[in-house]
Amino acid sequence: LTPGENRLRTQIEKNRNEIRNRSRDQMTLLFAEGILLFAEEKYDQAAEKLEQYAEKMISNPWAWLWLANVNLGRDNPEKAFQAAQKGLEYRPWNPTLLSARRNSLMIKADLLDQKGDQEKAATLRQAALRDSELMIKMADSDAQLWSSLAQSRAKTGDIPGAIKAYTKALSLDPEMKGTRKGRGVLYARSGDNEKAIEDFSGEIRIDPADGGAYFNRALVYANSGRFDLAIADLEISIQKNPTFPDAWGFRAQCRAKTGDFLGALQDAEEALKIAPQEWKYRAVMKQEAEAYRKEIDK
Repeated sequence: LTPGENRLRTQIEKNRNEIRNRSRDQMTLLFAEGILLFAEEKYDQAAEKLEQYAEKMISNPWAWLWLANVNLGRDNPEKAFQAAQKGLEYRPWNPTLLSARRNSLMIKADLLDQKGDQEKAATLRQAALRDSELMIKMADSDAQLWSSLAQSRAKTGDIPGAIKAYTKALSLDPEMKGTRKGRGVLYARSGDNEKAIEDFSGEIRIDPADGGAYFNRALVYANSGRFDLAIADLEISIQKNPTFPDAWGFRAQCRAKTGDFLGALQDAEEALKIAPQEWKYRAVMKQEAEAYRKEIDK
């Protein structure tokens, strides 16, 4: 455990003991215990406690909200959606319940995409977008809600609208992590490499521990022919996340572009070694590794 995690665990135990000492209400204890288990990421146990509480306190929207969050934590978007929907019956315009429903819809849509059902996935994403827009109407000065709206718009293909929403989020909270990275991805997708690089550089300044920002900036550098800069960023990305096969594989391609076929082969072999069998680039990387060997043998 990190020092921060140890402090969190200590605070959770302190809270648990205080609640047990102060409250004789069994329902309050049940609810509090569910939340504390959620904080400890013991999602199955938390769900059991909160389900018991929700059965008894059916009209309490916060019971359903926490149950929705727990089910998102345990990767069960269908149950999360059902819980959020139930809470909205009792508090129809609650932004946090709408957020939980929106998040469950987005995850369900991604799962449908994986199964090849793009039509149903698109329908769910439109529903998620409507929830995001409702949340903005209720709290239009909340930067996180604008960021969520940007994500929803991007998923439905509205790239200009998504960029606009990310920009609004940054005007409200210029230091919010992840927002510049999200907008940078959209700029890159739109072909605006310089704005993408500016955003990824801004994300690195705000969150230097984020290896994904280095990886994304490397993609843009490579797309504009700046392979040395891409390799330098990929080196940092790999240091921060050495088990990410895409970074190894992409660095192999960049090294090959500079004529470093031995380095490219080493990176390709490492990518193949650490990647899961279902890695979508496995077949391509095998072919490229063989091509690098032939170049070395010339």
